[in-house]
Amino acid sequence: MELEICGNKMKRNVIVIALQILFCFVLSCSEGKTVYNHQNNIEDLGDNYYFLGDGRESQILKNLKPSGRSRFGKTIIPAEVLRYNFDEHYIIAETREIAEGRLRYWIIRKNTILDSIQSIDSLSFYSKIDSLGMSLKVR
Repeated sequence: MELEICGNKMKRNVIVIALQILFCFVLSCSEGKTVYNHQNNIEDLGDNYYFLGDGRESQILKNLKPSGRSRFGKTIIPAEVLRYNFDEHYIIAETREIAEGRLRYWIIRKNTILDSIQSIDSLSFYSKIDSLGMSLKVR
């Protein structure tokens, strides 16, 4: 019986040590002392808008806390942003809905009220960006 209790304690100690080693390994491999650093995937689009590139979760946001040390964003163009471009007045983007796979098109005038932003059809989109002299770019 004493031998069985000793064996259980030893197994528990081995598991605890293995978990501690795994935890230290994960922390030592991370960049910037965080497990995942989104800062490497951010592009400033001007006027407190920014692109957050995160694979299938990539999106365009508006920083609601521009004077703060970190960003606090509201999603303006939802995931997944496939292509986008911007200038001093506009942000244009093509997205794919994750659930349905449908393509959506966006033209955002940077001084627009945020709650009024909606996607448009592809014909209107390409006609408008042509008149603006803009084109989509794969990022």
